[in-house]
Amino acid sequence: MIANRYLQRDYHRLEQVCIAVDRRLFSLEEMTVKFEDLHEDTAQATTIYDFIADASDCPGISVEPDLEWVSAVEHFAHQDSRTIFLIANFRIDCQGKITRYERCLACYPAEANHAERQKKITIANQRLKSLYEEFEHAAIRCKKQYFA
Repeated sequence: MIANRYLQRDYHRLEQVCIAVDRRLFSLEEMTVKFEDLHEDTAQATTIYDFIADASDCPGISVEPDLEWVSAVEHFAHQDSRTIFLIANFRIDCQGKITRYERCLACYPAEANHAERQKKITIANQRLKSLYEEFEHAAIRCKKQYFA
């Protein structure tokens, strides 16, 4: 319902500048059917921990983390809520097959004070450190990066 509200707003803006659009909206029924029709490939790792567990099956795994700060705004009836997310995008190379895995490590309100931001950055970096230790234990090569 929230996505449809944004879609309708965007459709209206596009039509105001004479851009024709197909006014399709999301339906719960359609999304449920699509979800049920998905056939999960159980042989493919689905989380970063699956890659760690399967590291012995794929010697030479390498991981390249790319860290980013993502700002997002949620619009509510009488207020907007802006949040900063500390995201790690992992590019995983397993014998030439590239997989990408994204993980939110922490978040805080955009108007948070310095101490609160630092606390969340510390949490995100501790989570990264834990992942890097697991990579090292599984003999996965990784160039360590941390939020500053």
